[in-house]
Amino acid sequence: MAAQRELGEPAMMHDMAITESRSILMDLSVGYDFSMLEQGYRIPIRWQDARQSRLGAVQRLQCRHANQ
Repeated sequence: MAAQRELGEPAMMHDMAITESRSILMDLSVGYDFSMLEQGYRIPIRWQDARQSRLGAVQRLQCRHANQ
């Protein structure tokens, strides 16, 4: 089953974990702040206290190797 979530702003997906059956996505409080480019920063990423951290678990597709 597919599900979509509204984020409200761009998310920087910088960490994830993979198990045998799931991919675990970590949407943490690090995000893009494009106003930093105008201030001379080369990488517009900062910690955002107001941003809520979330974890997502996505079931991985089970596929079999052709030689099995």
